[in-house]
Amino acid sequence: MSEGKRSVKIENRGSEGGEKKLKEVKAMVEMKMINGVQYQVEEGIYNPIVKESSFERMGGTYRMEGGEYLVPNLELKQERVALGKYGRMRENFLKEHKKTYYTSLKIQGQLMNHLQGVEKEAQRILEIEIPRYQKKRGGA
Repeated sequence: MSEGKRSVKIENRGSEGGEKKLKEVKAMVEMKMINGVQYQVEEGIYNPIVKESSFERMGGTYRMEGGEYLVPNLELKQERVALGKYGRMRENFLKEHKKTYYTSLKIQGQLMNHLQGVEKEAQRILEIEIPRYQKKRGGA
């Protein structure tokens, strides 16, 4: 593993008459060679210098796990939305009985949309069926 450190200079344009000011940034950037690939390392994030895969060309970076393995920095950007009874029931069913489908929905970012759709459909059915049941039974 070869390593090196360097300081980075950034040009900062002030608002006073367009004057240019140079500011020394104290951020230390390390260069590391791992398995023949050179990485720029800053704050534990490994950024390959030569982008070989589509993941890397799209700006993908890595982090070191266990001191031995580089693992892609992946983040699911899916907000958790409050679900009702039927949305939660559907989620539990998918987790327990349809693991592949559950994982696929989650990876594609469609899980919450799916669960909200199930919740809405269940509420729509209840709005129709409860009055019909009550009418049949002689209720309100």
